[in-house]
This record gives sequence, structure tokens and C-alpha cells, in this order.
Amino acid sequence: MPEKKYHHGDLKNALIKAGAEILSKEGVSGLSLRKSGQPGRGQPRRPYAHFTDKQALIAAISTEGYRRLYESLPCWSRNTRMTRCAVLSR
Repeated sequence: MPEKKYHHGDLKNALIKAGAEILSKEGVSGLSLRKSGQPGRGQPRRPYAHFTDKQALIAAISTEGYRRLYESLPCWSRNTRMTRCAVLSR
């Protein structure tokens, strides 16, 4: 019987999410690429296909955090009502 290949589908985003959870609970010293890959139970080296090192994972977590913050902020329209900026969120 042929060996099944592991395929996660969206491993990069799963690693970012797992990394953010680890970071919030354990801090920077508790975060590692190997540990962030554990929830998927994939191959332990798979995270290195998406991130070169721990710092790259932290940068991706930061970028995702700022993206979420940006999307949650309202901005002022010309008539001074609070609205989401359709132009800026494109």
C-alpha cells in the first residue's frame, strides 16, 4: 500500500495562530517553530518550510496582529460620522 502524504492545507496560517497562542501564554521564551507545529501533528520540520527561524514566525504573528487591528479600527468619513473606510480597507 502506498504511503499517505501529509497535507495540512493551510499550515502557514495554522502555525501563525498556534504561535500567537503560545506567545500569549508562555511568552517569547516559550515559543519555538517546533512547538508551534505540534497542534497540527504534522512532521516536526514542516514549519521550516514556511519560516526560516523563530524571528520570522514572530514577524508573521506581528503582521497578522496589526492586520486584525487595522481591520477593527473605524475611521472618520468626510461628514465626521464614524464609518469603516472602504478605500483604505481594499
